[in-house]
Amino acid sequence: SVLDAEDREVYAGSMVLPIKRSSVGYTVATADPCHQVFELIRKKWGQQTQIVVTSKFDIFWTLQSVYDEDYSREIVTELYDKDPEMSALTTFTRSQQTLLVIFFVTLGLLFYLNFQSAAVVVNVVVTLAVTGVLLFKFLLSIVGLTIPPVRRNATAELDESSLPLYTILVPMYRESSITITNLAKNLQQLDYPLHKLDIKMVVEADDDETIEIIKSLQLPAFFEIVRVPPSEPRTKPKACNYALKFSRGEFVVIYDAEDKPEPGQLKLAIKTFRESNDKLACIQCALNYYNSRENWLTRMFTMEYTFWFDLMLPAMSRLRIPIPLGGTSNHFRTDFLNQMVAWDPYNVTEDADLGIRMNRLGYESKVIASTTWEEATSRVISWIKQRTRWLKGYMQTCLVHLRRPLILYRDFGAVDFIAYPLFI
Repeated sequence: SVLDAEDREVYAGSMVLPIKRSSVGYTVATADPCHQVFELIRKKWGQQTQIVVTSKFDIFWTLQSVYDEDYSREIVTELYDKDPEMSALTTFTRSQQTLLVIFFVTLGLLFYLNFQSAAVVVNVVVTLAVTGVLLFKFLLSIVGLTIPPVRRNATAELDESSLPLYTILVPMYRESSITITNLAKNLQQLDYPLHKLDIKMVVEADDDETIEIIKSLQLPAFFEIVRVPPSEPRTKPKACNYALKFSRGEFVVIYDAEDKPEPGQLKLAIKTFRESNDKLACIQCALNYYNSRENWLTRMFTMEYTFWFDLMLPAMSRLRIPIPLGGTSNHFRTDFLNQMVAWDPYNVTEDADLGIRMNRLGYESKVIASTTWEEATSRVISWIKQRTRWLKGYMQTCLVHLRRPLILYRDFGAVDFIAYPLFI
């Protein structure tokens, strides 16, 4: 084969693929026939290279067919292989299990010896813990109120010819036709040059119904279907890790299928990245709900998100406290994500975990005043399932990063080390 596994990123990122080698030279296919790509091909495969044009589908399909096993293995094990301590593959380490057993045995013994005194001690500890969390959130609220509003038309001076290619990942599973139709409409209304968008509709390979709906819409060429090979765990972070292998943009953002981002969001993110230093690796946009008045539950969700994204997270960004990222509208430098091995496929709140890992390595995240609108769940059962998943994920994140408390203290410093358990 003329393909080289070490060049997979070049093939996917530049839309090129060597297909034949002869005594005269190589024949290379490309789905992006432009001057820069021609220069890349001739520099890598020689001046005598014959260039043919093909479709992006052919490039992707060939890469998936040849390297499917490599991709499938990497997206699941890459983080664990690089740093097992940062992976939630094993929730409890042996030392954590031992400490939990000692804790509950000691607590049970105290209640057995003196029930009243033990109950008082537990009550005091829980009260102090809850009070500490409430005071911490109150402090963040005060700081959040002091942050001045951002000028909304701040992107008007951007030169569109200088804007980079932007990848949009949309993981989806068993979505309805109306949801996908609205998504396509919302993404095409973004105030960004359409030829500089690289939109990946990320679906499970065996989710035939969703794939057929996307095909039936006959979307423009900058929409692409990325089929994730079926394997365990079937999680959103695993799907995003797979799609990232085929991302071509200098920046990448995650949206959910029901999202409606404000039109100027990508430009505002670019402007913020350009005005910041290289340590800014992620930008979190505000989230809120467009169906806030549907019932009592959606009103409560809206109040919570408003408090979270308009006060607390901006305050944490201002104070440079580690931010547990939200599940959508996270804008990243693509190089940074590849360096970080992206998301943990075994953590169900992979976004919060990534925010903490990012901070531990000395990188920063920032919250900007651009809102992505979502649909709040209006049914109690759905709310319970969603909130249970969030709580489970925060517990996973807490356990993972507290495996080595002294190392965490060294990475964070005193202030962040105290703030971390108060928030997570």
